[in-house]
Amino acid sequence: MGRRLAAEFFGTALLLLAVAGSGVMGESLAFGNVAVALLANSLATGAALYVILRMLQVSAKPRSSAGLLVSELIATVILLLLVRTASSRKDDGLPAYLGLTVMAGYWATASTFFVNPAATLARSLTNTFVGIRPADVGPFVLAQLAALVLALLALRLIRR
Repeated sequence: MGRRLAAEFFGTALLLLAVAGSGVMGESLAFGNVAVALLANSLATGAALYVILRMLQVSAKPRSSAGLLVSELIATVILLLLVRTASSRKDDGLPAYLGLTVMAGYWATASTFFVNPAATLARSLTNTFVGIRPADVGPFVLAQLAALVLALLALRLIRR
């Protein structure tokens, strides 16, 4: 367990180092050209992510029960509605609301708040307690997309 946690910590640290470092370097070398800075940042981040993911394993953690998928759907709806509501009010508390909601959601639902297709895919490439078996990625993403539809319907009903 210690080796897995260390791998997660150092993998995340390396990725953040690549993102932040290439962002600073790209901005300083682009002389105000945001497109060039973004290109440099995205290339460095993509390359670093590839290297980091090649060093991790594919997850074997099964996450295929109906309860997990329903939890994922509910968690995604909650976060989508929270983001839409707080951002439409231009509420500066949004980062705190999101962080605290995800923290509570880890304990209140079975999904561990993947709630994002990119995060779900990335978590299939780590064989830790937060991993998700590649075979279970599709159903999770479908639950997230269904949540998007439900959130949009709810927002439409609220506006009436």
